[in-house]
Amino acid sequence: MPSAINVKPNKWTNIQVLFDNGEYSVVMGDFEGTLCLGERWNGSENEVGYPNQGNNPLWHVIHEFFSIPILHKLLDLHLRTNTIDDEKINLILLALREFQESN
Repeated sequence: MPSAINVKPNKWTNIQVLFDNGEYSVVMGDFEGTLCLGERWNGSENEVGYPNQGNNPLWHVIHEFFSIPILHKLLDLHLRTNTIDDEKINLILLALREFQESN
């Protein structure tokens, strides 16, 4: 089960982890030169998770239509936890600005 920070497929650059609870992860990055969100289920100790190509973990590109609602939910999740992570909150706010400007 790779953590989000260790998933680095070739078609993605500038990956920034927005959410990783061990089971599910969301990132922001450039997929083939276009800013987008990616997601994946991390799997278990003996599994590479989904999506994957063989034993290589990949990110599923989230359609731009869903980007802003997902970012709002991630912001809500971070704000409702007992340990607020200012760095993640600022990163999600930056992502919201980026996606709102591009739509």
